[in-house]
Amino acid sequence: MAKRFNIQDLQVLLDQISIKTGESLDHYGLGKISEGLGESVSQKYLYDSLLRPIKNSQKNGVTELKLSEDKIDSLAKYLGFDNFKQFVIAVNQPISEVLKSLVGTYYSYVRKNAEQAVLLKSPVFIEEFNSEIRLILKGPQRTYQGILALQDGCVTCLMKAENKSFYHVYQVGKAIAPKVIQGIFSGVTSGDVPIGGRCVLIRIDSNSQELNNTTINTEDLKKSDSLLDKKLARYFETYERNNLRINVPVGFDLDDL
Repeated sequence: MAKRFNIQDLQVLLDQISIKTGESLDHYGLGKISEGLGESVSQKYLYDSLLRPIKNSQKNGVTELKLSEDKIDSLAKYLGFDNFKQFVIAVNQPISEVLKSLVGTYYSYVRKNAEQAVLLKSPVFIEEFNSEIRLILKGPQRTYQGILALQDGCVTCLMKAENKSFYHVYQVGKAIAPKVIQGIFSGVTSGDVPIGGRCVLIRIDSNSQELNNTTINTEDLKKSDSLLDKKLARYFETYERNNLRINVPVGFDLDDL
């Protein structure tokens, strides 16, 4: 299917392919590039439909070219992108250094929504994915995923898994590669009750340990010799500071308050 493409974006695409292959953007170089692309895009197409029209457009003031979307997407895939749209996003809207610095492996800690002080510990992986930063939280029953967004010093993420979702907000400011990130979560329980609370991400060396989901009693953490354990026990000790829940609605009127 033919589609209109911005010529400046197409020029950047060719430039990046030239850099990757080490080949010049001329008839001979495009032949070498087409060999690396296999049968998806020929030398003739690269020269007659891309390079020459781009050069002519600079003289004629043309800003767009109508080209095969499949062929342009295949060029973007050669550079490691899913499609040309993702390539353009990466070029024109680069990921901030703050978000990039979050890439790594963490443990997530939240306090169970109950009076007894029990923590839920889950592995979290933050990675670069399709020119965005993705968070993956592996729970005992579900794996949640969401794209991170940076706004006013806070990172937001709507994490989804099957028919469940949670919204997380973490404060990062301008910190680069923070080791500990504090946040707030909100969501819905399996009983269809809205809940919220505090959550913490702690960066770890994923090569040094096996990552598992764990349920931890804060009383056990208090007895530990680990400074981390003692800090977590103190941070999550009280229900009132860590968990939110609403009154049980009965008539959905003022008497519920």
